[in-house]
Amino acid sequence: MVTSAISSASPIVATSVEQADCAIARLSDHKTTWTHVGIPERLAYLHRCIDGVKMVADAWAEADCSAKGIDRASSLAGEAWGIGPAATLINLRQLVKTLEAGGQPKPLQLSQRHNGQQVAKVFPDNLMDRLLWLGFTGEVWLQPGHPATQGTIYRQPPTEGGVALVLGAGNVSSIAPMDSLYKLFAENQVVLLKMNPVNAYVGTFLAQAFQPLIADGFLEIV
Repeated sequence: MVTSAISSASPIVATSVEQADCAIARLSDHKTTWTHVGIPERLAYLHRCIDGVKMVADAWAEADCSAKGIDRASSLAGEAWGIGPAATLINLRQLVKTLEAGGQPKPLQLSQRHNGQQVAKVFPDNLMDRLLWLGFTGEVWLQPGHPATQGTIYRQPPTEGGVALVLGAGNVSSIAPMDSLYKLFAENQVVLLKMNPVNAYVGTFLAQAFQPLIADGFLEIV
C-alpha cells in the first residue's frame, strides 16, 4: 500500500499494482504544480521535513538496530543514527542552504585546468566537516567548454514536470530519502519512492517525516 503516517509497530504491507497505479496517477496530477512551487515555499517544505525527521529519529534508529541485531546500548548503535536520520538531516540542511542562495551557493574555490576546464572546490565547507572528513576534499569538474548550470531549474523552470521512480537502496537507510530529495529539489520531479524489501520498515518513518510533501501530492512511498 502507499505508506501513511503509521506507528513503528505497524506491519509492513506490500503495495498492490492497483495501489501503485493510484500513487502514480496522483503524482502525475501534481508534477507540473511542483515546477511552479517557488523557493520560499520549498524552503518551508524543507524546514517542515527537518522537524519531521527529528520527530521520528529515535524510532528510526531503534528500528534499524533491531533489524540488524545491534544492541541499542552498544557503540555500534551510533551507526544507525549516522547513516540514517543524521545523514538525512544533513542533506535537508544542505538543501536549505542551497535554496537560500537561490540555487547557486558559491563554491569555496573556482579554478581552471590547462585545457580550460573549470573546477569548483565544494567540500568541506565548514569546520565540522573538515574535522570529520580529515584529508578528504570534493570537487565538481565541469564538462570542458561548457558553462556552469548550477540551479538552472530555479531560473528557467520547465513548463512541464516529470515523475521519477526512485528504487530505494537496502544497505543504508538514508539513501532512499536523499535520492528522493535530489529528484525533487535538484531535478524538479515529483517522486514515487519504492522501498527496498531489506529495509522496507524505514518507509514508515519517511512517510511521517515527509508528510508535507506527501499530503500535497509531490511524493508517494510504496
